[in-house]
Amino acid sequence: MLLPLKDQYKVPSYTLLDGFMGAYYELLAQDSESYLLVSDAPRVRIYDTSEQSVQKAYNNAVDDGAEIIVGPMRQSDVEVLLALPELPVPTISLNRVDGSTEEPTTNLYQFGISPLDEMIQIADRAWQKGQRNVVLIAPDNGWGNDASTFFDQYWANKGGTVLDAVAYPSSINDFTPLLKAPLQIDLSEERGLQLKRFINSRVNFTARRRQDIDLVVVLGYPVRARQIKPALDFLYASDIPVVATSHVYNGTEQMGLDRDLSGVEFSAMPWTLPGQMPHQLKPDQRLHTAYRHLYAMGYDAFLLHRNLQNLTTEQATPIFGATGLLSLSDGIIKRQAKWAQFKRGKVREIQP
Repeated sequence: MLLPLKDQYKVPSYTLLDGFMGAYYELLAQDSESYLLVSDAPRVRIYDTSEQSVQKAYNNAVDDGAEIIVGPMRQSDVEVLLALPELPVPTISLNRVDGSTEEPTTNLYQFGISPLDEMIQIADRAWQKGQRNVVLIAPDNGWGNDASTFFDQYWANKGGTVLDAVAYPSSINDFTPLLKAPLQIDLSEERGLQLKRFINSRVNFTARRRQDIDLVVVLGYPVRARQIKPALDFLYASDIPVVATSHVYNGTEQMGLDRDLSGVEFSAMPWTLPGQMPHQLKPDQRLHTAYRHLYAMGYDAFLLHRNLQNLTTEQATPIFGATGLLSLSDGIIKRQAKWAQFKRGKVREIQP
């Protein structure tokens, strides 16, 4: 495994490694009662890419006899491997370079929990439901902007319209002022003031939102999503369907807090839903949602390394992983999520 174990990458790297080793020990526990001896278990060796270049770490791993390599994690390191025509051993990266026009590097299989897979699934599902006009709400940061741009292009290619795209700052405390414009509540309020000014100041006026919105797509972690849905409800948009990505749920039931998300549907990682996994994943409860999903990614990286040969055949069967149904296409490992909905503070699986 190639992982940057120091500085800002320390926590995500060790979290992912914990998930990988969790699957490793789960395998030992299962097979200790059958045919696999501990001495036959895969041997894992870790190379710290924060202390040496990815090329040096990779070459050292190959020289040391690695039969398969998992990593690197940093996108810049994946780009280094992607620039090579071929790698000497099968390599599962722990990040993806989305939108690359390069020819796939032989023996490189890019794996990451990119939100773009979920944006495609959200768009396709919305289209099947006959929804055409969308308002998009996403964080004003790297992954939020990339996901928004991708969705806008993908949705337009299908023939849909993004009526408005809201990029919210990390410092926001109240979404109501920010969402008035895309819902055109501000225009409605202005019309009300005009009526009162020119007709009768005692006129009772209730603002109305625009009526052409079919769907609101939300990107954000639980704290933000729990602010966005009540703001939409307050702004007369409680009847508009809201769909979110898997960022909205961390696998821990919090009924009191999640009542604010009632009605929201989302693309869910299987590990967060009850009864989906043979053994419940148990990442540290104190971790941020993003890191808890990284733990699940580490778990899936182990599954992928065990099943990579089967995944590369023409008649390959997708792998049911913790982050989704995993399949391989043009050197990219894609995720297909499950679907769930918040109902009275609880999460329930729903049909696509």
